[in-house]
Amino acid sequence: MFERLEQLLIDFDWKLNKHKKTSAIRKNQYSTTVGKTCHWMKPGKPFLPTVVMKNDPSIYNECKRLFPDFEFEMVVINKNFKCPPHKDKNNTQKSLIVGLGNYNGGDLIIENSETGETERHCILYSPLYFNGRDNTHYTDDYTGDRYTVILGNSKFRSHVQADKLKEQYSIAIPSYKRSETLKNKTLKFLQDHKINKNIIDIFVANEDEKKIYEQTLPKYYNKIIVARKGLINVRNFITNYYPENHKIVSIDDDINFLKCLTQEGYTSKDNDEGKPVYKFKEDYNLDDFITIAFDECKKTNLNLWGINPVGNPLVGKLKVSYDLKFIVGCFYGYINKKILLENIGEGDKEDFFRTIEYYKRDGGVIRFNNMLIGTNYYTEKGGLQADEHKIKKLDRMENDSNRLFNKYPDLVKVIRKKSRIFKDGYTDVKLQDKNNTYFKAKVKCRPFTELL
Repeated sequence: MFERLEQLLIDFDWKLNKHKKTSAIRKNQYSTTVGKTCHWMKPGKPFLPTVVMKNDPSIYNECKRLFPDFEFEMVVINKNFKCPPHKDKNNTQKSLIVGLGNYNGGDLIIENSETGETERHCILYSPLYFNGRDNTHYTDDYTGDRYTVILGNSKFRSHVQADKLKEQYSIAIPSYKRSETLKNKTLKFLQDHKINKNIIDIFVANEDEKKIYEQTLPKYYNKIIVARKGLINVRNFITNYYPENHKIVSIDDDINFLKCLTQEGYTSKDNDEGKPVYKFKEDYNLDDFITIAFDECKKTNLNLWGINPVGNPLVGKLKVSYDLKFIVGCFYGYINKKILLENIGEGDKEDFFRTIEYYKRDGGVIRFNNMLIGTNYYTEKGGLQADEHKIKKLDRMENDSNRLFNKYPDLVKVIRKKSRIFKDGYTDVKLQDKNNTYFKAKVKCRPFTELL
């Protein structure tokens, strides 16, 4: 079960630790952190966390996969490091350690502070939970290449959490007549990605809906909030609910997945027809992606980001765009500038209106074209299309498309689309800023990998 982790350690770019307290480590001994940590910035200032790991996050993510039930943020990795007797005085809980590599000896020796006895543990491919804060421990002699991985949390974690709360985003889920859908799809999706339940708020139409949701949903959320019925109304309610400049991630209640294209992307040599074949990164961290997205907002002075509006890998790209691209309403993030959606019709094109308003305000929007969404547009029971007939839906879409064009004729083009849902197709719009009238960002697009 440790083959992948062991290979990651072997391939890791090991460098001498230059910290003054460990610079005396002799040649070919290495120790570093690849988990989340803190750095002292200035005297009298609080500890500030590194939100994205500075070293290789793949080791951290692999440890999360291997030990899903062990709560940790700190990951220390060692190569041929013969640890002298010491206590981990900054730890707040038991640690988990495992040894990997081709070596003999190298047992972990622990001096039990309660009994005074010395315990010897072989940790080669054998994870061990131990109290390194209260018990002196060290490494026995060994031969060969010895790697160790230590997981845990330090006393600095409280500073990390306090600081993260100041910068933390909120996840807002508007939902109507979809308690079961929300339970089985979006909430499960967030839980699978280990998103903190304390940042998840659910917005429903009325008190009766709230009671149904409370009875149906597992307690994997922060609050269920009575908002208003109707997509435009609930979107405006959410904007007014959170303070200005707060980071908000809006997610629909019927999300099946969000997939990330690998760094390799695709190749045209994987099949006989010569069509591009995409590969997905299975172990990406959703919280890290959202953090990267908001960091990119800060760097570019843009306040709205989104993802590829479709789940078809054939249209995915390993690019991040900053020009006028549609930001779909099922999954997007924004820094709250109190932009309300008013006089825009019945709401079918509310995400187009929002995209344009933020684009005009900031001179760009951010779209991660490598992130592909899985959701059921217009087909899931409940939600926006609840209590309406298909004919009314088509009329609404056409009216809102024309209203969008009339309001922004220089940025909108009306088009006709084919559909497997609507037999005769439907009227839609396409966004375009041919003359870059409002565009202010430095570049129109760049590789996603440059953000990592």
